[in-house]
Amino acid sequence: MRLRPYARVLIGMMLACVTTIGVLAVAPPAAAIPGVLSDGDGDGLDDGLEDTLASRFFPWIWFDSGENYGCTEPATPWNLGTALARVRPHPQDGGKIAIGYTVLFRRDCGDLWGFSSHHGDVEPFSLTLAPNGGCPDGWGVTSLKTISHQGTWAEHVDERWIGNSCSFGRLAGGSRYDARIYSAENKHGLYAWDSTCDAGVGGLDNCSESYTREYTVFNVGEDHARRIDELGGVQFPGEYAWTPVLFRGSLGGGSGDAGYVRDKLLGDHLLAPAGTRSLSAGCADRTKVWHENPGRAATVRAGSPITLSAVGVAPGSTVTYRFVSPTGAVVATHETKAAGPTCAVPSSALTAFAPGSYRVEVSYTEGPLRREAVLADLVITA
Repeated sequence: MRLRPYARVLIGMMLACVTTIGVLAVAPPAAAIPGVLSDGDGDGLDDGLEDTLASRFFPWIWFDSGENYGCTEPATPWNLGTALARVRPHPQDGGKIAIGYTVLFRRDCGDLWGFSSHHGDVEPFSLTLAPNGGCPDGWGVTSLKTISHQGTWAEHVDERWIGNSCSFGRLAGGSRYDARIYSAENKHGLYAWDSTCDAGVGGLDNCSESYTREYTVFNVGEDHARRIDELGGVQFPGEYAWTPVLFRGSLGGGSGDAGYVRDKLLGDHLLAPAGTRSLSAGCADRTKVWHENPGRAATVRAGSPITLSAVGVAPGSTVTYRFVSPTGAVVATHETKAAGPTCAVPSSALTAFAPGSYRVEVSYTEGPLRREAVLADLVITA
């Protein structure tokens, strides 16, 4: 049943009452005592900490201007959308935290002219967190993983290396340009970059930074300790997080379904990596990408050369540098030559541009994945 506009407004107002700047106020288990560690799922993580981290680091989701009307529902300008989170020690490294998210949509509106559309859509992505004493609550984001069109011939995986950031996420202080992922037009497959989205499904997917939607994040617990299962209280009556019921966006039968939500919550293969940037296959050196100013100076004058180099990069990969202003605007890009069989990218030079302070981002391919790192800031003087 579709909600009338005034009903959607009412739901949005009700959700706003249980949130603080978009953070869900999840009630603790009945046995929890205020001020005492509450660990209802027995994973060693405080439930309140799980809730806080899952909400704080949830990124901005950018939608394309071509998104059909109603395709982002229940997320609309007047109503918060619904995202589920499973928070636990990372199975690859118990000293880190894995957060697996699933973003829920009422419908998938399909490709051209509605082809391959279906009721309900469940889109996963994940973050890995590592201890960081300089961050609120002691955790920062190290990596992001998106998976689009999972289980189909068009499946695409992006991995982005964040560092150990306190400010990745909508509520952690990250701007809409820093803490971002992209939703493919009408199909909602999630990507870490606009460019990989535009190349998705043989060029049929399309993304842009046209607008975002707000989401409430609900910590669903674990299969053996379900904090949420039936999703009626989070805008999807008759749907389930853990019970194996095919997700149809509360629209009933008809045109297909989006599979089981539990499959996205339980899939360890969907998790962002726990380690540092991995070795490229066949490369003796760990991946290193850098920029170097003349004389290794911290600043460089406009018009001077900046050397760009890389080693340990998979053969055939190119390295793309982006110079980003404090407002999030990409001021300049530069692509190096492809790495050869020695896993090294020949040095190349970029001429320093307008004075200012710039964040230097770098991306390159490694097998089927695209990887990203943030380098030291570059300061250009007049």
